[in-house]
Amino acid sequence: MVLIYKARRKEVLGQLKQGANEAAELEKKGRSTDAAAAWLRLMPPLEELAEVDAVLLVVGRAGTNPGASEPAVSSGHVQSRVAKLLRHTVAKPEDAAKVAALQLATQHRQQGLRVLVLPPTLEDTGVSSSFARFLRGALEVQLRKSAGWNVVHATAGVDPRTTNIARELAHSAKAEAVLAGIYWRTKEGLLLHLTLRRVSDDGILAGASIDIPNAVVSASGLAIAPPNLERALANP
Repeated sequence: MVLIYKARRKEVLGQLKQGANEAAELEKKGRSTDAAAAWLRLMPPLEELAEVDAVLLVVGRAGTNPGASEPAVSSGHVQSRVAKLLRHTVAKPEDAAKVAALQLATQHRQQGLRVLVLPPTLEDTGVSSSFARFLRGALEVQLRKSAGWNVVHATAGVDPRTTNIARELAHSAKAEAVLAGIYWRTKEGLLLHLTLRRVSDDGILAGASIDIPNAVVSASGLAIAPPNLERALANP
């Protein structure tokens, strides 16, 4: 058994070295979000390495003895690199979705999480827009790629008399968590804040905040508020 775990440790160390080199190369090319995603992909093998070392230690053959090879990176280094890379300017709406997905994935690493994504709403109006619906679609794509989550959709309509539409949609979709958010208009553009909540008890699992410049919003050609906003607010 010791030989098996030592062999596996060597394989994981190789994966970490290769992954760290790929992430560093993406950084050199200025591909910040891709580099952050590459760094984030190192977290599962780092966790596996810790488990392998624990087993080797228990059986009396410590995997981290002075003669053993150390990993090319640590979890602290990975988290530091991801945080630094995500502090960059969003150049297009898809970048906002990538950054949000990576922020969420660094906080809640649960492969296969069944998540329902709702379009973010404008300030305190409770209404969405074509821009918000585009973001939801982009978020769904990035959550699958960056976080390894399973995006689910509601399979039934919602009773208009319900007091908690999100919860009813989540139950219909058999979701474990719901991602919802709000965006505010600022002088520089939009501030998007997203919150991931567990369906069972409404507990917060993760959150993300992204600044979207005016130029990005304008270039998208999408409206940040529905054309019938005033009428909708006047007739709730």
